[in-house]
Amino acid sequence: MSAGTYTIDTYSWGLLNETNIFSFVVVDAAANLACNQLGSLTVNGNQITANGTSIINLGNVAADPSFLGYYLSDDTTITTSDYLIGSQSVNGLAAGESASFNNTFDISNQNIPDGTYYLGLFIDRQLSVTESNEDDNNDCFWTTPQVVINNSTPACQQNDYNTLGTFYTQTTGSGWTNRTVGTRHLPVNSAGLWHGVTTNASGCVRELLLPSNNLKNGIPSVTGSLSLLEKLSLADNDMTGTLPTSLSNLTNLKVATIGQNEFTGTIPKNLLELPNLTDFNIDFCNIDSLPPFNNPDLRLWVNNNRLTFDDVLPAIASQTVSFIYGNQDSIYTATTINLTAGDMLTIDLGVDDTVTSNVYTWRRGMDVISVINGNNTFSIPSVNVTDSGEYWCSILNPLAPDLELFSRKATVVVTSGCPTYTANLTGTTTLCPNESTNLTFSFTDGVAPFTVSWTNGRLSMWPTGKLSP
Repeated sequence: MSAGTYTIDTYSWGLLNETNIFSFVVVDAAANLACNQLGSLTVNGNQITANGTSIINLGNVAADPSFLGYYLSDDTTITTSDYLIGSQSVNGLAAGESASFNNTFDISNQNIPDGTYYLGLFIDRQLSVTESNEDDNNDCFWTTPQVVINNSTPACQQNDYNTLGTFYTQTTGSGWTNRTVGTRHLPVNSAGLWHGVTTNASGCVRELLLPSNNLKNGIPSVTGSLSLLEKLSLADNDMTGTLPTSLSNLTNLKVATIGQNEFTGTIPKNLLELPNLTDFNIDFCNIDSLPPFNNPDLRLWVNNNRLTFDDVLPAIASQTVSFIYGNQDSIYTATTINLTAGDMLTIDLGVDDTVTSNVYTWRRGMDVISVINGNNTFSIPSVNVTDSGEYWCSILNPLAPDLELFSRKATVVVTSGCPTYTANLTGTTTLCPNESTNLTFSFTDGVAPFTVSWTNGRLSMWPTGKLSP
């Protein structure tokens, strides 16, 4: 007899002539697996963790072993046509018995299309257990959190690959000491093909570290498009030119070490004020200007450049965490100044015109000849021959105690100023020791002519008041 509800009619043929009707139900002996408890769900990137998931046998007989399937579905109807991300084996369950499971699944390599999904259960996903009710095998799912899948290549990844290619070309990559370069396989550090490149979890450039690698030319402006770059090291190369303003676009930059190159000009103000920048080293270059900036969290190294007190004083006042500024290049261009006795000597160093706190110590040779406060010009109103010599200056400022500037030398040459005349000799110009003759000198400069005698190899007394021979 199959399962169902049945009735039995009975009749009694006596005095009462009664009819009795009896009902009864026939139930199949069967298992019935169902969801007992979903448990907790955590989604962390490509990692999905479901803990405390429980199923129960609501049937009246034991259920055979089965498999519990975890599916991603774009709706709340879970079917075996959805995306299976994991399977849990379930031992046989006695009637009324339950089982609980904890699972973590990695979906990074499962080729599931981009989208937003629900995670649901399909109990006895292989339909291997005969159950009294199959409809409650797939009605259990999490409404939150949903699983978001984005397998598209991040925009920064392709951009960064292109940027690295341009960077390589423009810094003469064929001559790099280590010139390992990536292919078009993404991410850009695939199989470690990019020397000096570290990427983040999305495959986009996080570090570009190429110190002492024989890079040449300037920093390519495209470097500023590495939007997730945190660390840049280009120190100890042969790079030149000014720093591109595009570096100010690196809003995630934390550390930049680009010293020991031949960079010139200034450091862009917006670069020094990047919100995450904590360390910037550009020592041993040719930087000759430092803008006022505001970044109290910055450690800045600008020593051994071409800065003066006009550059370093505002930076000291900005109260950065650390500011290393000593040992700047000499100032002034070495020159020779030719003067005549009585002329005025002026040496203008051409720097720090507006800095009034500088102390200038002037020397001729090694002798201190003047100490001047707040004025970068040295002068002597009327020079004489004894003022000739090599003049140079050292400069201090009490507000910047780690720096002493030195000027290159000005070589001053002072002549006596005696006039020079052109004379024409009249008569014999070839004289022998035993000859006697008269020599007459005439001039074109307004000087009267005069005559001297030559006797036995000697000139006679030079006329009084005449030009010295």
